[in-house]
Amino acid sequence: MISDKSKSLSRVSAIRLDSITKSYYESGERVVFSNFSLTVHDGEFVAVTGPVGSGKTTLLNIIFGTVRPDYGGVTILGRSVDSMSSREVSRWRLGHVSLVPQIQDLLPEFSVAENVALPLYFDSVGRDKRLIMVKAVLEKLGLGASAGTIISRLSVGERQMVAFARALVSDPAVLLLDEPTEALDGLLKDVVLASVRSENVVRKRTVVMASHDKRALDLANRVVKLSVKHSDLGA
Repeated sequence: MISDKSKSLSRVSAIRLDSITKSYYESGERVVFSNFSLTVHDGEFVAVTGPVGSGKTTLLNIIFGTVRPDYGGVTILGRSVDSMSSREVSRWRLGHVSLVPQIQDLLPEFSVAENVALPLYFDSVGRDKRLIMVKAVLEKLGLGASAGTIISRLSVGERQMVAFARALVSDPAVLLLDEPTEALDGLLKDVVLASVRSENVVRKRTVVMASHDKRALDLANRVVKLSVKHSDLGA
């Protein structure tokens, strides 16, 4: 089921999944997607919701390029991602697509600033520019005072904010978020949701967010509801 509040949005596609099929084999075959299609338009904010096992995280990882569908096409920002090698996808998505994962993958022995700067190292951004970009995103999210703090000393909520900052630092056109408010208290949740909305409305980023949070779903232009057993949802 898809609810649509995006009649006036540009119809240029930022994300297109064509007849995706994805199965996992763990004590037998488990089909996550079967003939699943979805289009997300440029500048659109789409929320994805559904029960555990419905494929929300898998969907985000397919868009991000870390999970390959068994069949079907994946086109992101006009590029056929499914035809690229894993190395080509890793290189291409820098500055194009960023993901805030549900399970944080920060480096605990490194500082906040070092973790946020990590994508810029891979993108060969020079030191001076790197420092400017990291400082700007940390200040925007209210993390400036924590730049030198080691990740292991932060709370779960603070680490989630760092993961969000790391996703934004490379200025991606597409921002993917997997349950970004689940581990946050009221104040941090408000900050993250306001920031996501700003990135979409002000910065014109295309946003796809997996969430059960009603406030997050209400912010979206469109809500895609997944079920454990899939049919072709279209878009």
